[in-house]
Amino acid sequence: MAGGVTRPDFTHRPGGAADVVDVEHGTGFSLETWRLEGSVGDTVTADCWLAQKTDAVVVIGHGVDNWRKAAYATGSGKHWSRRGLTVVAADAPFHGDRADSGRGPERVGTDPGLLGRWVRDHRLLIDAIEVRFPGTAIGFVGISMGGLFGVPLASVDDRIASLVVVVAGSTRVSYPIRFPYGYDEMASVLEVTDPAVYAAQMARRPVLMVNADADELVPRESALALYDAFAPPREITFFPGTHAEWLHPGQWNRRILAFLQRTLVGMTRSGAGGSGP
Repeated sequence: MAGGVTRPDFTHRPGGAADVVDVEHGTGFSLETWRLEGSVGDTVTADCWLAQKTDAVVVIGHGVDNWRKAAYATGSGKHWSRRGLTVVAADAPFHGDRADSGRGPERVGTDPGLLGRWVRDHRLLIDAIEVRFPGTAIGFVGISMGGLFGVPLASVDDRIASLVVVVAGSTRVSYPIRFPYGYDEMASVLEVTDPAVYAAQMARRPVLMVNADADELVPRESALALYDAFAPPREITFFPGTHAEWLHPGQWNRRILAFLQRTLVGMTRSGAGGSGP
């Protein structure tokens, strides 16, 4: 408990291989549809953009208003898989093929239960990746909600060799600005859900933050607060745009891809099972 708030449950009970239920072939890649059991016994569906020769694997965490087939996920899957990065994206709880399981919270950054479930599901997804690509370096790219949750994921699972956080920041900084009349009631919850609480545990693994210079949801001070919470090696770049409208998305893609190739390709994982509980 922290201030009367229950901490997220990140407990990991190792899983196994995912079932490949469909395969679509394209130029330079194959798109597989995976299904695996989630942490509460439901079915998690994921897309795997399979490179012809996998140099590394990148997991993409989508935002709150999207799912595994968001344009940035499918676009990255097609583009990066042609460059040796196999890309995997799964539906978050209450999203995509899991939308029928109920309605998620109005403010995802204030729900320790959702955060814990999301992290546990993605640790099971990493288990499936390990089975399919043993010894291959794994990176994570989280967009908005995926960034908020990706930091705690990486903090408890050192199988993630490098982390990219896109249009996300410290909620203890951004939420008082966005919700000035409701902040007091959520302040204690943010002490256990703010990604900045977990950022220091990413020590010695490279982190890249990519943010928009006119983001109405994640102001610059929020992004910098999260950035300051990470230990080196860390990098941050601000590009022109808002939270959902990026003026030159090609610049974002090139920056992220170059970082992933530099921090993942040529690496092999050491150890098994990840860190944390």
